[in-house]
Amino acid sequence: MMDETYEAKLERKTAELRQRKKDRRRELLCSMTADERRAFLDAEAIESVKWKDRLVAAQDHGQRLVIDCGYDEIMSDKEINSLSKQIKFSYGTTKRMRAPFALTIANYHGRIEVALQRFSISNWAVRASPARVDELFLPEELVFLTPDASTVLYTLDPTKGASSTVPGSRAAPGPRPIPLASLPHVFPSKNAYPTVSTTISSTSTPLSTFSPPCTVAPPGPTPSAPASPR
Repeated sequence: MMDETYEAKLERKTAELRQRKKDRRRELLCSMTADERRAFLDAEAIESVKWKDRLVAAQDHGQRLVIDCGYDEIMSDKEINSLSKQIKFSYGTTKRMRAPFALTIANYHGRIEVALQRFSISNWAVRASPARVDELFLPEELVFLTPDASTVLYTLDPTKGASSTVPGSRAAPGPRPIPLASLPHVFPSKNAYPTVSTTISSTSTPLSTFSPPCTVAPPGPTPSAPASPR
């Protein structure tokens, strides 16, 4: 167990939690009368339909979050596998939110496509496209998230129409920053990049369950949050 990776530990704990939920549900059903069991299962079916409808509606009306997977050439097979598991975990988290993200996976091709197909991504309520971020959204709609920015995100506003872009790259810090793959295509001048920090205010409770690289979404096309405290 001492050599267990973060992804393996997360996968193990998720499986254990899923099994505990199944066991509790089985015990609950066994303790019910036939009429109670029938009413319980009917209520479950209704809630399942509402949950699926909520995910579908989020694709049109939810806060948009884009994961840019255009880093294939600088990532190892192990890092690709790790990224695919993080994306799966992030999708599982947003599914449980009352207001799910409208999740888009850009640069969806090559090894990351193969890796995510293992998790039946075709059944997910996401938009997966081989196109670049700037080919999917207008430049003025994009806000890039980076730990190098000096601002902190405090609020979200889906009505602004902004698409938050987070880099789907290696999770471990390297000796130098990894450039955002889509930026050169969208903004010719580096000073024009609209970026915000991945640091989240403690008031953003729904987002605290996310882990990089699938972390957060900004409130609008241009960040205006106060500077991060030093």
